[in-house]
Amino acid sequence: MPFKSVIYEVDDRLFQAEPPPGAHRANAAPAKPSPSEELEAWRNRAEETARKYQELLQMYRQAKSALKNDAEWRQRCQKLLHCGLRNCSELELAIVAAQKAHGESGRPDDPIGSALITGIRQVVENHLLQFAAEGLLQPVEPQPGELFDDNLHESVGTKPSPDLAQGLVAEVVRIGYTCGPKVVRKASVILAG
Repeated sequence: MPFKSVIYEVDDRLFQAEPPPGAHRANAAPAKPSPSEELEAWRNRAEETARKYQELLQMYRQAKSALKNDAEWRQRCQKLLHCGLRNCSELELAIVAAQKAHGESGRPDDPIGSALITGIRQVVENHLLQFAAEGLLQPVEPQPGELFDDNLHESVGTKPSPDLAQGLVAEVVRIGYTCGPKVVRKASVILAG
């Protein structure tokens, strides 16, 4: 039963309850209860109200605990996501290092190294695409000619570009990602110089 509806149900029972027994009777002349009967009736009503209050307090504590656990779960999921992104970033750096050592297409005498670079690149792209497909990440991929936004982009260099004004994005080196309003990784870009 939702917490809110329980409050209304309890409120109705607390504040619109029947008067204590003996307060008035249908089809009979109202008989005045003795002081001890009236006191007993009010004591019973107070005990019932205290019991209902304890039930509400317990429900409040459970709801508060559930919200806290939900926030902790989201925080753990974000940590896991950041860890996965860090691993992808490290693999991307390994790809760049391997490409520098072996050339973009690999060495002709090392087909295994070329296949390894291609395979690692595919694994990284698949992981990032899966994160995006699950709605965990939103890619930040600026287009050439787009204004540089230091909240979403990081400049890793400049290059002359006759077609673009100085300070505009000329090339994307690495895609960035956001998770809701939070920037997880800025897009690495080269600016027109």
